[in-house]
Amino acid sequence: MTVQFGKKDRIISGSVPDKKVTYQELQSQLATLQEFARYIIRTECWGGGYIDGGDVQELAEKLGLILPHTATEEDVDEDYDYEVGDKIYKFSEMLEEESEVSE
Repeated sequence: MTVQFGKKDRIISGSVPDKKVTYQELQSQLATLQEFARYIIRTECWGGGYIDGGDVQELAEKLGLILPHTATEEDVDEDYDYEVGDKIYKFSEMLEEESEVSE
């Protein structure tokens, strides 16, 4: 994916070919990630140092960072405590692919 934006054009490249992302979509994604980061910092750094995993998961789902998914055979892993048919979560498209930012 290649996107140019801002006063200084930056190229964002990732492994999703021909993925078109508008400037508005990038702004929306940034706002979502900022809200999530503020929650983590307020809770962990300024709020006594304890983050409840359930609260983090709930916020991540509310913000669309993770999506509910029904576990399939491919998802089942002995390191995790779920079975086929269980509700699990996966990263949203915004988080699933790594990307590089270069100037």
